[in-house]
Amino acid sequence: MKKEHFDKVAIAMQKTYDWHLSIDDTPRVNVIDIPGICRRVESRAGRKLELIVIDYLQRLNPANPKEPFERQVSDMSVRMKTLAREFSCPVIVLSQMNDDGRLRWSRDAENEADGVWVIEQDQEEVESGQMKRAATLRRTKGRNCGTGDLHFEFEAPYLRFNEVSKPYTTQGDEFSYENKFQIRRSPIGPNA
Repeated sequence: MKKEHFDKVAIAMQKTYDWHLSIDDTPRVNVIDIPGICRRVESRAGRKLELIVIDYLQRLNPANPKEPFERQVSDMSVRMKTLAREFSCPVIVLSQMNDDGRLRWSRDAENEADGVWVIEQDQEEVESGQMKRAATLRRTKGRNCGTGDLHFEFEAPYLRFNEVSKPYTTQGDEFSYENKFQIRRSPIGPNA
């Protein structure tokens, strides 16, 4: 790495130094156990949770594994919404969807969500087997704001996506370039 990259890493480390992060990597956790895990994290930290991230929906064990898959996903989606209310914080649930996002279980999960973001990649690149370089982050649903697209380009040496200056498209009055993903609650971490 070049010196300016080390400087950027040092700045990022300083910004996140006081963040209170907790990662529970229990494999195949049951959806019923998540509130208890969150309560333990809150108790140990001595402070309220500010964000919960579930990675990802299909890896959770359902409350009732004998139910049809669509009903399991619907139940998990409702439980995630309840989790957000119980802890008064945003809950981000990552999920892998089919290409067109139209499966019945996908719709059930989307109906419960306050916001839905979809990462899309250039279909020609995907079909040709090329390295996926471009992606669009599309907000397809927003209960408290509009929808819109952000365009990114993959920077392979750093394993990251950077925003590119393609035109930003919006639908809705409140969803502008200046406040594209403004969260109406306090940001995560101090001075964020």
